[in-house]
Amino acid sequence: MRLKVIDSNGAGYGKIVEIYKFGAGNILEIEGFDRKTCYLEFRRANVPAIDFVSETITINIPETVS
Repeated sequence: MRLKVIDSNGAGYGKIVEIYKFGAGNILEIEGFDRKTCYLEFRRANVPAIDFVSETITINIPETVS
């Protein structure tokens, strides 16, 4: 899965590299344009929108993720 990732302001952020499925919830592995990887819990507060037509996922990045 290589969905493009944008932030809540519509700015490009990177791409989804992998989705890890755990019993307690799913985790998105996101590679930013700076080639750094971050992990984000897949829940509505963090991922308010997915657009399969334009192949983009909108994320809200919590302040604790850097």
